[in-house]
Formats: sequence, C-alpha cells, structure tokens
Amino acid sequence: MAEHTPVFSCKLIGAGKTPLVIADNFHPDPEGLRQQAATLAYSTSAEDFYPGVRADAPGCYISFINHMLPAVMSTANAPFDASVTLSRLSLATTAPGQLKPIQCVPHFDSVNDKQWAMVHYLSASNTGGTGFYRHRDTVFEKVNKADAAIYMKRLKTQATTVGFPPNKYIDGTTELFVHTGQADWAYNRAIFYPSTLFHSAQIIPHTLSEDPLAGRLTGNACIELSTLP
Repeated sequence: MAEHTPVFSCKLIGAGKTPLVIADNFHPDPEGLRQQAATLAYSTSAEDFYPGVRADAPGCYISFINHMLPAVMSTANAPFDASVTLSRLSLATTAPGQLKPIQCVPHFDSVNDKQWAMVHYLSASNTGGTGFYRHRDTVFEKVNKADAAIYMKRLKTQATTVGFPPNKYIDGTTELFVHTGQADWAYNRAIFYPSTLFHSAQIIPHTLSEDPLAGRLTGNACIELSTLP
C-alpha cells in the first residue's frame, strides 16, 4: 500500500465565496475500496433523483470519513464539529436521452445550512468532476429553507417560458444557469461543500457503465455540522 499523505486545499466558489475543500490522496487504500465496492449490491433510490444506482457504504469507510472531518473543516476555516449521517457508494448509469428533466439541471442536496456533502472520485480513469452553478433568474448560488419555494416556483415557470433543458447532463453555462466553478476529477480526490450549493456531476457519457470497476464510481456522504462546545 502506498504511503497515505492527504493534501488539503480550499477554493472559493461563486460570488458568495462558498468554501470548497479538496482533499487529494484522500483514502489510504483506494484500490482496496474499489474492490470492496465491486462486491456491494446496488439499487436505485426512491428518495432522490440520482441518475444511477447506489449501495450503502461499509462501516469502515464511514469511520474513516469521520476521522478525516476535523482536517476538512479546519481547511474550510469553519469552526464546527462534523459527523457523517449517511454514506453510499454511487454508480452513474443513466444515459443522456433517458434522463428526467430535473436531472438535466444543477441541484442542491439539502436546504439545511448545517449540512455538507462529500464526493469521493473512485473511478480509475477520468469520468468527470463536479460543476457549480448560479440560477440566472433568482441569482441563487445556494438554496436554503427560506429560498426553496421561490426557486421551485421560478423553475416551474421557466419550464413553460424557456422550455425544458436538453435531455443531457449539464456541463457549463446554459440559458437557466451560469457555471461558477468546478472541481476536476482526480483519482482518490474527495471534495466537500455545503449541501445547499447548486452543483452537478460533469458526467462523460461514454464512461457510463454498470460495472463499478469501469464506470463513474464515487463515494458520497451527508455530513452534519454542530458548533463546538
């Protein structure tokens, strides 16, 4: 096993200067994690619009992420304790042309200001990073509980005034959204950001596969923040 030396950095996204933490060389044994991921049972999830299948993450992976969170939050200059509330391995499988309209625009994971998200790139070759966006009409880069109804109402209106987006994965500025930044793919890179932030996977269609060892495999986590005592 190669020496495990994570490298942390932080970049600011959009006009709101939202912190995005990037952790390179994140996991001490990414190939072992990939092999373990290949043994899991994947299924579609009724609770979200993820364009593929997911499996619950092993307990050892969740424990590892929790162990790394103090360094993540320190890099973001965020004085919070943090812990994982949910973690899964995700495999993108839905081809362009078969997407729901909501899967063709950026999304936010939660309206909870105390929640962050992690994406851990585990594909062995470039299957696309993550893009971040601003909704042109509302100028929202993040959507909290107070903003959610405003945004959803405008998006529904735009479905009839502007029209549905093309049935493909978004990758860059469009009529409805402005691209504000991105985290490029790198093997064993993990990124962390507030769950209220508009984002979308920059999926490369020809890399889609139902094989976890060949397709766009990521580790994902929901992270809850709490103030320090």
